[in-house]
Amino acid sequence: MSAPRDVPSPLDVLRSLAEEQATYGLDELLKEARFLTEDPEDLQELEQAILLGTSVLDRLSEAQEREAALIGLVDSARELARAGTEGVGSVLRTAARAARRTLRSDVGCVALVDPASGDLTVVASEGDVTAFNLGLRMAGPSGLGQAALTKGAPFSTHDYLTDPTIEHATEIDRVVRAEGTRAIVAVPLQGASGPIGVLYASHRQVRRFTAREINSLSTLASLAAPLISTADTVESLGARKAALEEEESRTWQEIRTQRRLEAAYDHLLTLVHDGSGLDTVVEVAAVALDGALAVRDLKGNTLASHGHVPAYSDDQFLQRCLDAVTADEPVLLDDGVWIAPACGNGETLGTVLFLPGTPLTGQRSVRPLQVISRLLTVAVLLERSAALAEGGVRNDLLEALLAPPHSRRPQRQLDEQAQRLGIDPGGPHVLVLVCPDRESLQRVSAWSTFYAHRKRGLKGARNGCTMLLLPGDDASAAAHGAHDELSRLLKHPVTVCAAGPYTGLTRVPQLYEDARRCLDALTELGSSGVAATPQDLGFLGLLLADAFTVPGYVDSVIGPVLRYDAQRFTELARTLETYFASGASPRRAAKALHVHPNTVARRLERIGELLGLTWQEPARALEIQLALRLHRTLRTLHGRRAGSAHAESDSC
Repeated sequence: MSAPRDVPSPLDVLRSLAEEQATYGLDELLKEARFLTEDPEDLQELEQAILLGTSVLDRLSEAQEREAALIGLVDSARELARAGTEGVGSVLRTAARAARRTLRSDVGCVALVDPASGDLTVVASEGDVTAFNLGLRMAGPSGLGQAALTKGAPFSTHDYLTDPTIEHATEIDRVVRAEGTRAIVAVPLQGASGPIGVLYASHRQVRRFTAREINSLSTLASLAAPLISTADTVESLGARKAALEEEESRTWQEIRTQRRLEAAYDHLLTLVHDGSGLDTVVEVAAVALDGALAVRDLKGNTLASHGHVPAYSDDQFLQRCLDAVTADEPVLLDDGVWIAPACGNGETLGTVLFLPGTPLTGQRSVRPLQVISRLLTVAVLLERSAALAEGGVRNDLLEALLAPPHSRRPQRQLDEQAQRLGIDPGGPHVLVLVCPDRESLQRVSAWSTFYAHRKRGLKGARNGCTMLLLPGDDASAAAHGAHDELSRLLKHPVTVCAAGPYTGLTRVPQLYEDARRCLDALTELGSSGVAATPQDLGFLGLLLADAFTVPGYVDSVIGPVLRYDAQRFTELARTLETYFASGASPRRAAKALHVHPNTVARRLERIGELLGLTWQEPARALEIQLALRLHRTLRTLHGRRAGSAHAESDSC
């Protein structure tokens, strides 16, 4: 038979507490006492002891939890301190991870304030299951974080999407819904000069945050905020330090380059002074500039080069050449090649092309190219002074050809000078007159230098217009060629007139007068921005010009036919008159002329050869008919004058 058990007493409660038994152990003592005794005093005393013991256990549990929280905060502080050495990004990620661990939440994240707009942007997140959270921008008063910043204190909600006290935004609600987040607490991150962001912790179930949890998160925020600011400052200082070091390295590199270039300048000056060849000077310059270098004349021919420089022949290259000449400084092409003008004696002599080994940045890096380009220009002038100083001589020759008869040099001297410049003094020439607007004068002047050399002609300027005396026998083609090229370069139409052809250089003044009258006619007609010749304007151009000469007009329209008749004793002019009078019918014209229709057909073919295939077009036909009538009138008047003079002599 077993011994009877003692009724549990308060001493057993103390013993249970001493043995660190949980609350359920005290409950077992109470159950056992109720089973062994029914004495109300004993039971009441035991119940009071158990109540006090439970209170002691609760306090011990709270103390342990606080201790665990403090240990967690200490660990988080250590992690944040270590992360501070790795940059602000590492601190932000560590803070988000620590927030999640401190509250045992599903998601922890950090959002920073944009100083300019005041908006919050999520920059670090831990525990998220979508890609929407990171980078989320919360503008204005919307969201829990803005509410916490406004209050300057923690702000929490047990169920975000259903909380009417929060100002919602569609984008924020979409991210919260995608993450499945319900309960959220936001704590401001206070920096030295104000709030710098918000620290969040959230659960995916509805719950309320305790004061102790909010205090723990606030403590973590107070630890993280200065570290974030410090890490950001350190990172900014590090970036500034790196920038300064890079600037220092670049400055020293520029100093070394400048010293090297100074030595190269001295060497180049010595070479140029001693008359060294252009190839030698270009090679030394290319090595000094650390790249490929080429010097080209106005026709595009390479005078000297070192290294490989791309070849160009399109309008874009000519456009950039004009840009460089107009600006008097190097211009960068799309492929990294620099074009610098080579100018001397007031004329453009060519271009210097430079392809650097490393891209040039800033005006200081381009300056050496400008200086060396001038040295190369001097070298070009010294080596080929006669050929490349031609520009000024060409200008002088055109002005001499246009001089008034009383002050003009002997024609023989002018012809000899033209021959020395490669111009045939006895060949056919046309004169092109370009009239640009005021803003384009400099570019047109630079272009005309290139164009005249390319066409082996002469260039000059008079009364705000640019003159080009070019070899050739087609004034219309010359006018349209210059108009099309220059309009493409200027990106707007330009007025161009041309006259000729005239054989020999003695009639250059007449070419200029014809072209100027054509330009005056275009101006009166309001037809700017086009290309034309006196033949294009016909009698309208002559009527609107300052001087109207009937013989000149007749000669310009049907001169070849009249000269053919005079030289071969034919009747092409009479056939033309009869053909037009017969309604352009060869058969009726043959009947009126009393010849066979085949004879008229052969004569019309010869007329087409002399006047061009377009002679029967309506506008051209009108010009020819008017010229024929004027020619017949002139012959009649001359005949009457001759008859009167003969009668007067007989009477005497």
